[in-house]
Amino acid sequence: MAQQHNKSPSTGASVGVLSPRLAAMQGGGVPELDSLGGSAVEAASTPSHASRVRAASGGGASDGQGSRSLHAFTKMTLDEYVIAKGGNRPINKILIANNGIAAVKAIRSMRRWSYETFGTDRMLEFVVMATPEDLKANAAYIHLADEFVQVPGGSNNNNYANIRLIVDIAERTGVQAVWPGWGHASENDRLPELLALTKNKIVWIGPPPEAMRALGDKIGSTLIAQSAGVPCVGWSGSGLTVNYRSTVCPQTCMPPRACARPPRPLHAPSASGSPS
Repeated sequence: MAQQHNKSPSTGASVGVLSPRLAAMQGGGVPELDSLGGSAVEAASTPSHASRVRAASGGGASDGQGSRSLHAFTKMTLDEYVIAKGGNRPINKILIANNGIAAVKAIRSMRRWSYETFGTDRMLEFVVMATPEDLKANAAYIHLADEFVQVPGGSNNNNYANIRLIVDIAERTGVQAVWPGWGHASENDRLPELLALTKNKIVWIGPPPEAMRALGDKIGSTLIAQSAGVPCVGWSGSGLTVNYRSTVCPQTCMPPRACARPPRPLHAPSASGSPS
């Protein structure tokens, strides 16, 4: 069974470590990745830091046809890889603020990238949220994670859509980034803003809040698309455009001047009833 600890007095969430899963994975990696082929990190003489960085910046090993081969950066640390790729902030621990198939796909995809790039699927750590219902169902995504945080059940306002809870969990578990998935809190533009205000400035893996506000509303996003000349399905606002060169993209829904009264009908019926 998972061991739980670090209960938060403010949110009631508790953190657990999936020790059985980790123990099973220490010997041979993630089973679903074994079919990819290739060996684990080979024991070999370690080149200097400079040579590793040069190898990464040059694209790593190649199969002669321009594609990157598996495990091209096995002799590099994540920090060295990030620096070589022009980054300045390594991320090795991520909170998956979602559940179900969204969380499963995210973890499997990033573990696969880690395995194909570094020869090990353990370069990244994942923390997930789990309601009592998820735990009772023995949800697959919990077993794929390194840690889980038990959160209140019921409506998603109590858990996966609760942005204050997500920020609290992110800070307490020491993650460097939050991946929201889809649905739940992923459409709340306040979440990336709150994460940016944290002490460690936790990274939001998603679009900037300005884009979320501009495109999160169907009417506002359609006006932006029409203004950019993108073909749209006909609706009552067809043809309406906004000059965003002289204004700015709508921060909330759409600007008042973008609204217009619907046109009056061309012909009004003179009488009601069925034709004779």
